[in-house]
Amino acid sequence: MKGIGKVVGWTLIGSGYLYCFAMLWMNVIEWGGWSAVWAFILSPVLALLIPLIAWIVEGTFPVLYFAGWGAIILGAIILNFTGND
Repeated sequence: MKGIGKVVGWTLIGSGYLYCFAMLWMNVIEWGGWSAVWAFILSPVLALLIPLIAWIVEGTFPVLYFAGWGAIILGAIILNFTGND
């Protein structure tokens, strides 16, 4: 059972990171200009701030960003319960 939990946990974490990365670059490319250069340099910081920036720029609450973060957090919780073998 722990093996299944680890596979599910790592799958959620990996897919959540890939999803958030894709969403970050889709918005950055849409905004154009120097934003791609700044996103490449500051990507760890922007990964945390981009939902707030998108909320301000686009005027809508970024539900899908938080869904990606939720998948990452859920995967981490599942991995925590499986323990360290």
